[in-house]
Order: sequence, then C-alpha cells, then structure tokens
Amino acid sequence: MLKNTALRLAGAGAILMAVYHGTVGDTAITAMPLSAADMSFVRSTFQLGSMGWLVGGILLIAAAGFATQKARNWIVGVYAVVYGFPAAGAFLMTGGKPDISWIGLSLVVVLALYGRKIGLPQPAVVTALAS
Repeated sequence: MLKNTALRLAGAGAILMAVYHGTVGDTAITAMPLSAADMSFVRSTFQLGSMGWLVGGILLIAAAGFATQKARNWIVGVYAVVYGFPAAGAFLMTGGKPDISWIGLSLVVVLALYGRKIGLPQPAVVTALAS
C-alpha cells in the first residue's frame, strides 16, 4: 500500500516537473532573439522533453495499479534513467546549489525506486488460516 502511494507520488511529481519544465523553458526561449522559423523549431523540440516527462508521470501513476512485477520494474527502471540524467545535469549546472529542478527530479527518482516493488504475496498457509 505504501509502495503504491510512493509510486503515485512519484508520478504526480513527474507531472509537476513536466509542467514546470515546459513553462520555465518556454519563457526562456521566448526571450531569445530568434527568427520565427527558428523559434518554432526550438519551442517544439524543447516541448518534446516536457511531453516525455508528462507521459512518464502518467505511466508511474498507472504502474501503481499493475499486478505484474515485471511491468513495474520496466516502467520504473526506464523513467529512473529518464529523470535521473536531467537531475544529474541540473545538479552539475547549478554547482550543487539547491534548485527546484534537480531536487524535484531526484525526489521523483527516489520515490519511484522505493515504490517499485510489489508487496510480497502471502503464503497459501496464511491465506488458508485467515479464511
């Protein structure tokens, strides 16, 4: 139960980080002196990352309801890398100073890794005794 909650919180955090990434990035791109064609290309390319993070958040929330351990492992494993590399990059870019970008992404990774494992099934003997 707690692990499912951690996975859902990781997904919600990933969605919040995607919205933050899209909003702050779009504001920064708009301030750049680019031609209209270049502006369109840069904006659409930048927003692809935001969409990937958004989809990852949705998948992390959905993975909390999966009954198969293999599916949870793959989703969490892939998105731990997807969020982990930008977190490391943001940490290095800020020189380790506290920043919402690397702290938020790191929190998503930690919560997702914590929520990865489904609780162990109860042995048949315990199930039989309980009924």
